[in-house]
Amino acid sequence: MTDQIRAAVEKVVAILRDPYLKPDARKNERQTKLRQAIEPNFDFEEMAKRSLGFHWQGRSREEQAKFVILFTHLLEVSYLDKIESLRRGKISLPA
Repeated sequence: MTDQIRAAVEKVVAILRDPYLKPDARKNERQTKLRQAIEPNFDFEEMAKRSLGFHWQGRSREEQAKFVILFTHLLEVSYLDKIESLRRGKISLPA
């Protein structure tokens, strides 16, 4: 598990350090690459299900699917900007 997390963090750091992707004009491309590096490490459906708790079972399949999409989008919006802010500072990984 630690190796998987380290690999994902290293991908994120490489994207943030990539001179081609640094300009603000490349924000969409940079964020797409960040999503591709991060998303495989999260089970957004399971996270959405747990966030609703017992209310999950009372929702239709369509409502559940829509909630997963909205929940995933909320997390992306919340965290991509935080990750983006790292490109302006020093990034170092522990050994």
